[in-house]
Amino acid sequence: MGAGRSGSTVLNIMLGSHPEIFGAGELQNLGRALANNEYCSCGDKIKDCSFWSKVYSNWIDSTQEVQFNSAMTRIRKVENLKSPLAWIKMLLNYPGQSKVLEEYFKDSYLFFNAITTSMDQKVITDISKNPLRALGLLKNPHLDLRLIHLVRDGRALAWSLFNVHEVNKKLGVEKELKPRPIWRTAAFWLIINWQSNLVRKRSGKVVIMKYEELTKNPEKSLRKLESIIDLDLQPIIRNIQEETPLPIAHVMSGNKLRMSKSIKLRYNDDWRRQMAINDQKKFYNMTRRTMSSFGYSD
Repeated sequence: MGAGRSGSTVLNIMLGSHPEIFGAGELQNLGRALANNEYCSCGDKIKDCSFWSKVYSNWIDSTQEVQFNSAMTRIRKVENLKSPLAWIKMLLNYPGQSKVLEEYFKDSYLFFNAITTSMDQKVITDISKNPLRALGLLKNPHLDLRLIHLVRDGRALAWSLFNVHEVNKKLGVEKELKPRPIWRTAAFWLIINWQSNLVRKRSGKVVIMKYEELTKNPEKSLRKLESIIDLDLQPIIRNIQEETPLPIAHVMSGNKLRMSKSIKLRYNDDWRRQMAINDQKKFYNMTRRTMSSFGYSD
């Protein structure tokens, strides 16, 4: 969970290179990906993909098509990040909410079960950044969830969102992203990290992972992660140390990096040279307290 452009796709690919971990991508977007028949990272449309077509079939078999559509609607409603009421209902014993949550827990379980019955690995990586979704899955008695609060210097996000990103579905860009003003990105970054902090305090199995450490000192970040996932991540560390390209299999949603055949880990701080100094200062001044809490300076 956390803000976008924080290295979640890189992390997904890294973890997915482990023989016991399936790097699924942003699973909160699977309903949309199926409805629009978007591209999987393997190059096939998702309904033609050898893996995700099997997941879809398993999911339909467990819910039936009418119930499947209703389940997707319920999941989107419960996980509506922008709705204050959705947060209140999830956090408090809101009247009538118990039945809604029971249905949501069942829907989520069947969703993940359709994936686990289609894969050979033991662990699923879901890089959905939505902290309300994280809270919902954390409260689900049928799931064993471990959380990563992924953080990156917010100025990198501001620089990325200040640029135009045109649609290119084959490269994994599903919609046009128009330039977003610095103040708006700063507000979003503050809110999403405040929400992530709120959820993080409710989990006993969670780590904060910074993009900068992940890409410059991956062994330190992965050793920290080992403490909550009960897996030896040495195979990933060895591949990175030997500069072995990390393979990409069936990542169904994420940024365009997922459409590469493989990647080598690289730290990217282009924003420091390309973003106007005044814009960097503007963002930092608006977010100073939270940026400082994560160890970022002016």
